[in-house]
Amino acid sequence: MICVFLCFVMALIFGAEKVSLAALFGDGNKFDRIIILKLRLPRALLVLVTGILLGGSGAVFQLFFRNPLAEPGIMGISSGATLGAVIASVSGGLLSVAGVCKLVSPVNFLAFVGALGAGFLVFQGKVFFFFFSHNFIKLFHNFLNFCS
Repeated sequence: MICVFLCFVMALIFGAEKVSLAALFGDGNKFDRIIILKLRLPRALLVLVTGILLGGSGAVFQLFFRNPLAEPGIMGISSGATLGAVIASVSGGLLSVAGVCKLVSPVNFLAFVGALGAGFLVFQGKVFFFFFSHNFIKLFHNFLNFCS
């Protein structure tokens, strides 16, 4: 926690323009205060919140699958996102021409859809194997659990 606080303070002080931390409390000149409050503070807060949310999402991901080693690369979600991005790149912007993606880049949109699809398939596979468990399916399911 102390390291996070120190990195946050260093993100406010260090940059292309050397600024003292006293400018944050009103003791510095006007330009230093503008640099800290308008440029560096929002960026540092965004980085801090993003790190907290990524850590929380990883913890939820591991709790959901009840696997302390679960992460998007192992579960296939990263591969699904990559597949979606490649499809968008190869299609040459057909989604933006068709009007499907007006607010978001087609690559980002299909990467998100691919990640959701891969996650859905992994989750449905586990549910399917739970309900229809024959000897071969039990063996295959145990193999999948061992691999993931």
